[in-house]
Amino acid sequence: MWDPKICLICVYLPTNNASVKSVVEYGECLDILDFIINNYSDTHRIVIAGDLNGTLLEPRAGNKHDVCIHSFVRDHKLIVSAATKHTFMQHSGAGSSQIDYILSSHKDLIQDYIIHEKHATNLSSHTIVSAVINISFASIQRPSQQSSAIWKYQWEKMDIYTFQNTLRLELENSYRKISSDPTIEILMSILQKATKASTPRKIIYLKGPKWKASPAARMLITNCHKLYREWCEKGKPEGPLKQQKITAQRELRRQFRLEKYTDRQDLYNQIMENGLPLNCSTA
Repeated sequence: MWDPKICLICVYLPTNNASVKSVVEYGECLDILDFIINNYSDTHRIVIAGDLNGTLLEPRAGNKHDVCIHSFVRDHKLIVSAATKHTFMQHSGAGSSQIDYILSSHKDLIQDYIIHEKHATNLSSHTIVSAVINISFASIQRPSQQSSAIWKYQWEKMDIYTFQNTLRLELENSYRKISSDPTIEILMSILQKATKASTPRKIIYLKGPKWKASPAARMLITNCHKLYREWCEKGKPEGPLKQQKITAQRELRRQFRLEKYTDRQDLYNQIMENGLPLNCSTA
């Protein structure tokens, strides 16, 4: 295991665009990375992760970003995974490439490098790349925070034997306390312990994003899952089925954009009519 001194650099390098000479901006970004590596390589192990907008496979004809990133990785002796699977797929299906990477300065630093399958409802043109960093460090026990989840007991699945046995043991342990006040609080505590020991629970509410898919969006999400599953089952062929999958994802993106636009317009209308959004208040 390595020590925990890791310099993790997250990047999103400029897109290749010949019309605006993006290679100049791309080179400037590589100069910044060069500066960071030179400053920290003596004291830290380097990990670079993100969208490089250049491939480390065979350079593409006329793509200067590919030439630059090849030279940069070679000069700094960065370790590159041998995986050849593509990470970027054009929404139109016209092409794909490998431009997303996790690079490291030491051979044994990165483990379990994985380029994941693209999920049916992943509307990004990129898929996920993950890896395990091989380090060892002392864990810090933080005080537990109160859960924001709301649970529901599944009473039909209660283990009656466990409930009765826990109840009996707790009553025996608390026999002397029950003769004094407050008796009700003690009995309630015992019942709660017996219930937790014998009855499974499930989350019915978890605090998080308040956005909920509309009926139209849910229908499109279901269709995306269906078409993606059919496409995978048939070996991801080119042809009409792939085009149907791409069209379904395009329609889902369009629906999301429409709903976001509608939400914004509703907010603007509230501000114009009331002076403040319904959720806002002045001090």
